[in-house]
Amino acid sequence: MRSILLAIYCRLTNYRFRKLLKKGLRPYYPDLTVEAIRMKAGASLTSVSAFLAFVVAVLPLVASKEFDILFRLSSEEDLHHTIWCTALAFFLPYSSFWFERYISAVSVEFIDESVRKAKRFRRSSLLILSLAASVFLILGAPSLWPSWGELLKLAFLLAGAIMTVLSVAFFLFALEFYDSATGWRGDVGLHFHLASMASNSYLFGVSLALMGASLTVCAANFVIGRLLAACTLVVLIAMTEIERALWDLDTKETPTTSAST
Repeated sequence: MRSILLAIYCRLTNYRFRKLLKKGLRPYYPDLTVEAIRMKAGASLTSVSAFLAFVVAVLPLVASKEFDILFRLSSEEDLHHTIWCTALAFFLPYSSFWFERYISAVSVEFIDESVRKAKRFRRSSLLILSLAASVFLILGAPSLWPSWGELLKLAFLLAGAIMTVLSVAFFLFALEFYDSATGWRGDVGLHFHLASMASNSYLFGVSLALMGASLTVCAANFVIGRLLAACTLVVLIAMTEIERALWDLDTKETPTTSAST
């Protein structure tokens, strides 16, 4: 049961070091120490706690109104359309975050540089398609089909509420994993994966919280809310891509451990 839950978590968040878990708790970077991981995890606990407290404080304000409107829809057809549009408004941005982590896993899964480049190109293409579809849904669809404006507005608000709720779960994961990573039990491999999963959960939590907050602005102003949500999604993806570009420029680091060995 525990291994199944771990596998589900790794798939849902596309944990980049999940291939290493098949061969035991091995750290990807061989020069890491338990003390260094503890210090990093301890420093990150503060920011995770702050985000979690903020999201929990605003969650009732964000979610209660939208779900109340959903339950009051009189037509079953409207309810079905709203559910499908909400699912689309949630899964398209989520898939962008998922594909971004999918690209990060390339450097762990493969050693050959030519294979890495080919895999990164394919996965980057999927990310671009997902990002383009998300931006089109947020900005293009309400403009092309004005009659669907109210339906899409409610769907965006519900998707934002779901993202906010889910971000709480990811922040809780990050808080628990970082707290365990600062503990005294286990060797460097256990501490490494705890801290890595915490970082992964934190990134998903922040991304979903910011996207959820942006989509809820649609309640006040539909146009500004859509622009804010699209810009937030692009900035979040661009941020991680810029960070990856900096890592690629660091030619001095050559990890010796790979999941494929």
